[in-house]
Amino acid sequence: NLGDYKYKQFIHFVKMDGDGEIDEQSKREFIIYVKSDSIRKRQLISALDYEDGGWKDITEKKKSSKVKSESRSKSFRLSEMVSPENRLFYEFEIVGEKFVDTLNTIQLKVNPIEEDEDRFKGDLWFNLKDYNLIKAELIPSDMPTFVDEMSMFFKMQKIDSIWFPKKINFQADVSVLFFFSGKIHSEILFSDFEFNQHFEQKWFDSLENAK
Repeated sequence: NLGDYKYKQFIHFVKMDGDGEIDEQSKREFIIYVKSDSIRKRQLISALDYEDGGWKDITEKKKSSKVKSESRSKSFRLSEMVSPENRLFYEFEIVGEKFVDTLNTIQLKVNPIEEDEDRFKGDLWFNLKDYNLIKAELIPSDMPTFVDEMSMFFKMQKIDSIWFPKKINFQADVSVLFFFSGKIHSEILFSDFEFNQHFEQKWFDSLENAK
């Protein structure tokens, strides 16, 4: 039982044009608060945008701006692929054993039975000692509209005998008619986990929903 808990999330976002030149770059740091191990809210700590050859601090501007409505795109959770209620939608093939960061793991290749942009395929690595998922490399089984290529890399970390996210890398080649053609890359880092917290419901409800 972890109780309420929190952790830091750092996001580095880069958008490059077709020539490989950086068109947009930003850094965001949040504290994510988790209540009942399911509902997540977040608090902005810092916000930097790269402008005119340097980093500009826009933290206060972002804090004072209105919270935008949630994206209609479905958020992806790695655990959903292997959950009892969802694993029937996938086929798994054992590739073999392999050492990952000194851990003996078993590698599985996963493919959805029906291709869909919200269902991913690729490789999963499970710790042979406790069968926890510790690493994943995935691509959509069906590329979303305007996306030529997309890949995601997940790495987990063990804290107090439980595995939590450590790093997520996302990369996509995007072509939107005549408006934009280039690459999008983001890296998300997770750190400073603190467990057995207590968040008052009223205060918790005032925070922004975590994405």
